[in-house]
Amino acid sequence: MNTQDDKLGKAYQRTPAEDSDEPTPATSGATSASAEIINVRDSKFQQRPRDEGRDQTRDETAQASSAPNRSEPNAAPPVRESAKKKAGGQPSTVAEEPVAEPSPEAANSAWRERTRNTAAPFVVGGLSGAAMAVLAVFLINKLSPPMDPRMQPMAIQLSAFIDRMDLQEAGLQSVQVDLIKLIEDGEKSTGDLNERDARIAMAMTEVESVRRELRAENGVGSPVFNVAVVQLVNAVSSGLPFESEWVTLYALTSAEPELRAHLQRLLPMARNGVETIAFLRQELKQMSLDNGIPNNSNNQGLVHLGTMFLQTQLGIPVGNTPIEQVMAEFMRELDNRLLVGDLSGAILQLEELKGEYTDTFSPWLEQARRRQIAGEVADALRDIAKIRLQERAATKPASAANATQ
Repeated sequence: MNTQDDKLGKAYQRTPAEDSDEPTPATSGATSASAEIINVRDSKFQQRPRDEGRDQTRDETAQASSAPNRSEPNAAPPVRESAKKKAGGQPSTVAEEPVAEPSPEAANSAWRERTRNTAAPFVVGGLSGAAMAVLAVFLINKLSPPMDPRMQPMAIQLSAFIDRMDLQEAGLQSVQVDLIKLIEDGEKSTGDLNERDARIAMAMTEVESVRRELRAENGVGSPVFNVAVVQLVNAVSSGLPFESEWVTLYALTSAEPELRAHLQRLLPMARNGVETIAFLRQELKQMSLDNGIPNNSNNQGLVHLGTMFLQTQLGIPVGNTPIEQVMAEFMRELDNRLLVGDLSGAILQLEELKGEYTDTFSPWLEQARRRQIAGEVADALRDIAKIRLQERAATKPASAANATQ
């Protein structure tokens, strides 16, 4: 700074003529004009609002710059450029106020002053926030309830439980993989089973069709069945054994439980056969004679009418007693039923008989019941054979027509 001031002082060093207080006639007017301009500018500058920090910095800078100038008596004060020139373009000899340049110390002090003024609120705010945080932590620790001593064991147990759950979840994932594989294998197996079921159903359909054909040939309604039924009916009517016919019919009715139930009723009498109605009629007459019961079936003459008139109308006991006459009439009615083949009616009438003759006719009654059962079963088998034969005859033309088509 001193070197710069020396240069300025040498450049603007005034001559002895210029140092005189009396202005020259040639430059007096220009000098006065320049002085007026400078005064007006300084007055306007002084009228502006001044910043305290800026004014203080400016004053310090002026004081720092003026100190070396006072120590150098030979240095000339700097003059303004506008006052150096005269009216004709020559430099003016009028001295101006020296321009003060700020020193680094003054600039640093001004910056520190300004920084101190702006940083103070931030510092105060930070300290107050830290104090509030410390106070909040202190209050929370003081006001919060103490931790339950049971929480720590529970936390340990919960951690162990979570670990076990994680292990189980890992195991379940592996199980899920296995299940997915099993499901896929099951779907594949299901497809194979469906195909096998379809084949089995087709085979069962074929078997059923073959079974129907065999049943038609060897079952109920077949020629073999019809022949066996006819032979059984003839054996029952003639009183012959029918064991072979019974075995044949039983084998052909494997799919007919109702017919087999009928055949079971014939099993006790198949080996020896049953008595005929003619034999039962003759046996009944012989039993009546053996027990002293008169036989009036063929006694329709005048003698019988006269005897009946004397006994019933006049009350004269002639011939048989009244009981014997009643039994004779009873037996005559039984004989008439057997004559027309009404074996069931004869059995019912004899079952109504009470008294001393009940045990007498018990053997005959047992034989008649056996013959009745055999006749009923034979008639049922004959009717079934007739119906199946008609159905077979009706289905044959239809099957033949389908075969030709």
